[in-house]
Amino acid sequence: MFSYETTTAWTQAARVKSHVARVGRIDQIPEVLAEASRRGLSVMPRGGGYSYGDVVLNPEGVVLDLARLTRILSWNPETGILRVEPGVTYEQALECVLKDNWVVAAVPGTRHPTLAGALSNNVHGKNASRDGNIGEWVKSFRILTAPGREYRCSRTENAELFYSAIGGLGLLGVFLEIELQCKKIPSPYLGVRKWTVPNLDVMMDQMEPLHETSDYHISWVDCFTKGRSIGRGTIHAANFVDAPRTLPNPTRSLSYTSPVLFGCFPRQWVWPMMKPFFGHGLMRFVNIAKYHADRMTSFGNRPAIQNYFEFTFLLDKIPNWRILFAPLGYHEFEPLVPVATCRDAFRELIHLAQRRGMPSYLCAIKRHRKDGFLLSYALDGYSFGVDVPGSAAAPAEIDRLFYEMNAIVAGAGGMTYLAKDDKLTVDHFRRMYPRWREFLEIKKKYDPSALFQSGMYRRLFLAEGLAEGLAEGLAEGA
Repeated sequence: MFSYETTTAWTQAARVKSHVARVGRIDQIPEVLAEASRRGLSVMPRGGGYSYGDVVLNPEGVVLDLARLTRILSWNPETGILRVEPGVTYEQALECVLKDNWVVAAVPGTRHPTLAGALSNNVHGKNASRDGNIGEWVKSFRILTAPGREYRCSRTENAELFYSAIGGLGLLGVFLEIELQCKKIPSPYLGVRKWTVPNLDVMMDQMEPLHETSDYHISWVDCFTKGRSIGRGTIHAANFVDAPRTLPNPTRSLSYTSPVLFGCFPRQWVWPMMKPFFGHGLMRFVNIAKYHADRMTSFGNRPAIQNYFEFTFLLDKIPNWRILFAPLGYHEFEPLVPVATCRDAFRELIHLAQRRGMPSYLCAIKRHRKDGFLLSYALDGYSFGVDVPGSAAAPAEIDRLFYEMNAIVAGAGGMTYLAKDDKLTVDHFRRMYPRWREFLEIKKKYDPSALFQSGMYRRLFLAEGLAEGLAEGLAEGA
């Protein structure tokens, strides 16, 4: 039933040994939980494995792999209600609903995560400020908890579990079935505008009104620039439009991506060929080149027509880009900061990373709104993504950088995205997520034996005290 394997998260920054159980039917899940309990092992459900940090890792425990549970149980094109097994991916769901002019309302930046994983992390997309996180579109779900009891949950039935399991990091049970309300659209095509801005202040000024006028919007930021150009970048805004009269290839799936670039160059060769040159110098050049290329090709007020997959999953066009960060992987930091304090916080984060010699290679800014889920990554503000390559020579410097960045975010009233975190310390976690004790009480109710655990759970929820010692040590080395 279990195989002992090396497991890793998407970033590949950590590798741990775990007992992996792969199930092909829903009725096998109780057997796995019972066997794990018999052996005294904890369990962490895993979907596509696209979470970034240790939220999906369970050292020496059981990883319950749900990726084979891929049945779409029902789809109603009249009501837009989709019912699926937990291993159904975004790509599967979108291919099902887009043809009938519906869309899954909250979609991350890649098509491969499962919908159960999306609920566990209450994921968001480029429309978070307008349509919220995925939890706001869940009608109901079935979940199996540690004592082997199954619950059907909605806003009116077992509501306590509904609002804590969505965004609950897989710590309350295993999703067995998910029912989503999709969003009606005129067609799976978008009119996309892009334009460059000279610095962070202009970017924030121009982004703020977009959440009222655009179906989607996101900004790319060049984190290598300094002085008056700090935070320069490109804003992308898109709205659904009627389908174009002439389709590129009406018989081809919207998710199709040609395996070659420029008609001859294999996409899969791109990252291996860049790998020998990968580093600060190359990424500084890439950011400069992108900014000036965007200036020359800005769409302005004349939208370019793109299909949904082209606009939403830009990084999927050239697969497996994480190969650039191998073998040490990378660490991601994605804070969400209130509107009133985000400009100063983002500027300070860029300056800090530059001073530490670890500027973010890739960065995006998105707008968000509040919701009612217990551990949700949601408030009225902006998120800011930071990618830092792993380092065998300077792990302590990376720890120091992340601690200082989290201190800035906590001081600004913000939070760090737990789905992408592997560096947050207990003192900052408790400031960012003040309802953590309430979550633990609910966990004790539905998982009294603490069967469901992860590396993150033990790192953040089970720590006995705050991290004053670490904070003092980092301050001394600053």
